[in-house]
Amino acid sequence: MKSNLTAEQIVNYLCQQCEASLQFLQSLCQQKMFPEHLLRNKELCEKGGVLFLARAILKLNVIPPFVESSRVVAAVSRLKAKVLSILLSLCESESLSYLDDVASSPGSLDLAKSVALEVFGLLKTGLGRDPKHPRQGQEIQKELQII
Repeated sequence: MKSNLTAEQIVNYLCQQCEASLQFLQSLCQQKMFPEHLLRNKELCEKGGVLFLARAILKLNVIPPFVESSRVVAAVSRLKAKVLSILLSLCESESLSYLDDVASSPGSLDLAKSVALEVFGLLKTGLGRDPKHPRQGQEIQKELQII
């Protein structure tokens, strides 16, 4: 059976699947005990598993064939927002410090620095525009979707 799905539909479907997984992880992080259990997992914290995931998602860029697709741009923006929310939940954990775990290993510390650079890059994209340069409504909307 031959599929009639377009590339945009396939990318959108993959983004939806990734978003569903991140949504599940995000909902777990909002439960009181889960972040603490996660923080005790050496593979995910000290060895950088969560940071690898965050960096991979934050590095996602919408390439030219899909830049005009508001669905794909919005999906990638939601992925980035969810992974930032997950990182924030871990950093705000009360009993164990995610940041201390990350800092305890040179490898995960370097990875954390690269994640921070990606976050700063997103902020620079969103906030680094010349306020005197008038922009069209569609241009502003696309920039907000990217962030």
